[in-house]
Amino acid sequence: MASGNPLGFAAPAFLAARTPLDRLSTSGLLYLRSLLAGTPELHSSAGVVYLAHSPALIQRFAKFHARVACTDFARPMTADQIAELLGTACAHSGSYFPEALVLSPPELAARFVSDRIGPADHAQLELRLETRALTLRPHADGDGVDVVLNADSESQAGEEHLIASGDHVIIASAHDARHFEPMAAVPLRAVRGQRDGRRRLGGGARRAK
Repeated sequence: MASGNPLGFAAPAFLAARTPLDRLSTSGLLYLRSLLAGTPELHSSAGVVYLAHSPALIQRFAKFHARVACTDFARPMTADQIAELLGTACAHSGSYFPEALVLSPPELAARFVSDRIGPADHAQLELRLETRALTLRPHADGDGVDVVLNADSESQAGEEHLIASGDHVIIASAHDARHFEPMAAVPLRAVRGQRDGRRRLGGGARRAK
């Protein structure tokens, strides 16, 4: 949930085929449910309706339900069924997921950093505010570890210094990732839901999406 939005929904991706993104979406949702099981103050449950408002989505949802036959997990719905569920007119069919999580991404992140939920050892988590990453560079020892350099409010204009290093770097900045120079060669496109938009991967109250 790397998002600055005050409210978010956690629900499956409803993809046509079993892809890496599908596995990530499903595994992440199951892990998040397990993680938040003992913290009812951090989340609530709600149904989410995904509307099939294009021929491509109609086909995608049909393939999804053909490979995931469990209607307790998600089920296809006609336009009339959706209208009855939402209490308003609807012109599209869609898919209904009854147990989405409604939560606050900033609050969830704060709880992770404060070591009150998640894995017991959070010693390596550090919150850095007003810190802007400028670029990524190979580590000096040549073992492939990336180094993140930045300029922040405490730096002189144009000054660069090390803020973090590690074996992997996760860039979770939604559409801004396309403007980060080290990402220039990565084939991303803007998508709803702030997921990786590689073309080969596909794209509380009752809510339509």
